[in-house]
Amino acid sequence: MPLMKMKQITACVIGVSTLLSGCFGSGGDRAIPEIEGELLEVYLKEGLVNRYGTGYVDSQTEIDFEESDTASDDTSGGDYSDTNTQEVGVDEADLVKQRGDYIYSAGYFAFDSDDSSLRQSGLKVYSVSTSPLSSKLERTIPLTGSELSDGLYLTDDQLIVLTPAQSGLAVYSGDADGEYYTVDVEAVSEVRFMSLADPAAPSETVKLVFSGDLLESRLIGNELYLVIQYQVSETRVLGPRLSDSVERSEFMTERAVVEMVNETPLENFLPQVWYDGQLSGNLFSDGLCHLPDATQGGYPSIITVVRINIESPDDWEAKCNSGRIHGVYASQDAFVLAGYDQEDWDATRLDWYTLDDFRLIATGSVPGTLAGTLPSFRLSEKDGYLRVLTSSSNFSLWDGIAIEDVTGIVASDVIETRPVFAGDTADHRLYTLLPNQDNGYDLVSQLPNLKRQDVIGKPGESVRSVRYRGDRAYVVTFRQTDPLYVINLEDEADPYIEGELEITGFSSYLHPLNDNLLLGLGYAATDTGFIEGLKLSLFDVSIPADPTEVSTMRLGGPASSAEAMSDNRASSYLRIDDHTTRLAFAWVDVNDDYEWVGDRVFVADIDESTQTFTEKLNLIYEGPGDDSDYYRYWNEYTRVLLHDDGLHFVRNGEVESGSLNDISFE
Repeated sequence: MPLMKMKQITACVIGVSTLLSGCFGSGGDRAIPEIEGELLEVYLKEGLVNRYGTGYVDSQTEIDFEESDTASDDTSGGDYSDTNTQEVGVDEADLVKQRGDYIYSAGYFAFDSDDSSLRQSGLKVYSVSTSPLSSKLERTIPLTGSELSDGLYLTDDQLIVLTPAQSGLAVYSGDADGEYYTVDVEAVSEVRFMSLADPAAPSETVKLVFSGDLLESRLIGNELYLVIQYQVSETRVLGPRLSDSVERSEFMTERAVVEMVNETPLENFLPQVWYDGQLSGNLFSDGLCHLPDATQGGYPSIITVVRINIESPDDWEAKCNSGRIHGVYASQDAFVLAGYDQEDWDATRLDWYTLDDFRLIATGSVPGTLAGTLPSFRLSEKDGYLRVLTSSSNFSLWDGIAIEDVTGIVASDVIETRPVFAGDTADHRLYTLLPNQDNGYDLVSQLPNLKRQDVIGKPGESVRSVRYRGDRAYVVTFRQTDPLYVINLEDEADPYIEGELEITGFSSYLHPLNDNLLLGLGYAATDTGFIEGLKLSLFDVSIPADPTEVSTMRLGGPASSAEAMSDNRASSYLRIDDHTTRLAFAWVDVNDDYEWVGDRVFVADIDESTQTFTEKLNLIYEGPGDDSDYYRYWNEYTRVLLHDDGLHFVRNGEVESGSLNDISFE
């Protein structure tokens, strides 16, 4: 099969000294020293100097690929719903986790009984009893010095808490009266490992702290993966006076700034790690880094990918990456960073790490972006192939070369794979990629193509949801009506649109109930595209060439909303028997006159044999006349956890429990 013409930029092993010429915009009659060092060092130093108004000259250093290093959980307690994740076996952090006997939730809580407005980040621990279902608050644990949690992970014997925080010290400078000062504050990401030897009283055993802001995380088996963006600390590198851009010119010349940067060792620019409060050093110090945008000049930030053995948290390793990373996709066999291409905002860069030896094996870009909500759902890995659906209104920029004309991969060339045929107005494309021996990707197939010219979506329609299941992809597009496409992926080299259904409204989230039945959560709409309310749909896809909508349910009016439409973790599912799945989520009820009716908890049973919905609960938990805590609007989140024949409703970390027959909300 022909190969894809790609921007193939490889990861780098730094072994060659690189000199980049840098000069301040004002120039002057002084010679400004060059930024010196190896590639990663130049990248970070130049980025820091550029922050103060310097220019750069492209690097010509060769980049070689890095060589290989030598180097959902079961619990007891009855039937209950787990965090709703994209892929089986790949857990996602959430603000609430439950096991049959306990619930752990994160939020901002009042720890001062004399002033309930004073709140801080913390955890609540609830014990659970059955017959009847109830919960009891056991304790509230402060997460001192941290912000609202980035999420929790729960295993049989551990609760793992991810929290953003700030570390640093106020550094005063100036005259004797201290008229001005700078503060060296650096963002850090904390990972707290808490023992559940006593599940009612989680106790912290280890805390790891990493420099930077957490972007994403996943738990796969016993390995926790973190993606952290690290911004070089100016004060740590240059000192307190230089970090104040207003005062910098009074103390040092431009030449002196560059000289100071050159004199500062690389280790001062690298992210650090702390183990139980003690600085353990840098996350990495060998200079190895994937720098696909190095030729565009330095940047004062990098991406670190950290893997931690949760059974032994001191067993961790980190990889250096860079660029405009904005998301993560993970399967049980792949961990993929997604970002913007280094040269084009309308292309998606994909960096694939293996899970067995934690190694970057492929990097490359495809035209288009992962636009819209739930971008990771546009990606899927199966049997070593990566499938990705992208969208663009500018695919015509890549026109001119048909797939049969592409004969090889050329470094730094724009990607061109678009089939050329009359009247083609495709805004969405599905690519199937395979890592190759050159650490890039081979294009196995794309859709549409010269053989399969049917496009995904009509002109002007946006992709509203994507879901892969086995050898099929389900794609919903919408502008005025909702085409649901069934795409056959059985032959990786020849995907095709197998079936299509056009109805009013659209689904924002798709959830396969089995191989033949697909649940859609979305919006009802008129045939002109006017939104009428929330809509639940069941699609029979047992005959892929002829998908049908077999059952629907409408909730609320045009302005009604539900987090479950944009966050997979906000809906819960529980298998009740061989043919019944229970669904639950919270939603905001606004009537046809745009009046707020109330915030509701909704539960329905889906009978897969009759392909119908049965509403079990649609109860208001807060209405227009309720006295609400103003603080909820700052940190509002809800989850509806299913448990046997009842539920636990979690609002901002507070839990209310009961059976479906008698639960009420105070």
